[in-house]
Amino acid sequence: MIVMDDIETTFSAWVVYQGIYAHFTRDYDYFKFNGKGNWNSVDSMQRSFAKQEVNGNFSMQRKIFKDIGKEFTNKEALIYFYLSQFTNGVVYPTHFDSDFYDEYTERMNNFDFTIKKDMMEVKRYLDKMCSLEGIYRREKRVRTTIIMYK
Repeated sequence: MIVMDDIETTFSAWVVYQGIYAHFTRDYDYFKFNGKGNWNSVDSMQRSFAKQEVNGNFSMQRKIFKDIGKEFTNKEALIYFYLSQFTNGVVYPTHFDSDFYDEYTERMNNFDFTIKKDMMEVKRYLDKMCSLEGIYRREKRVRTTIIMYK
């Protein structure tokens, strides 16, 4: 028997997934529409699971979304979890990998540090290119001067 808490946690995980999936696979902006779409009802979730449970087969997605809903209890955590999967090319719930989430949260927690490090690398590159350009210009001026004196 499914209790209401199970349905609510499963639904919250499922509805965020539907929005993020649409964001990455269709012409839909999750953040513009705040995750709202034609999937925003428990009935639509139950119909989706029922399609997979034809002839008494068990819907693996029902269990997956129930487990995800229990592990990630707020919308922001669900969004981060799905982003960690989708940005690694994993779009199907049966292939989700929690290691991607751990790596993603680590990157997000160190985002400022990573940006600073990358910007320092860009600056070093630009400094090097500018100094090489300066050498090229000076060399060109020397050649021009030599040609003019001949």
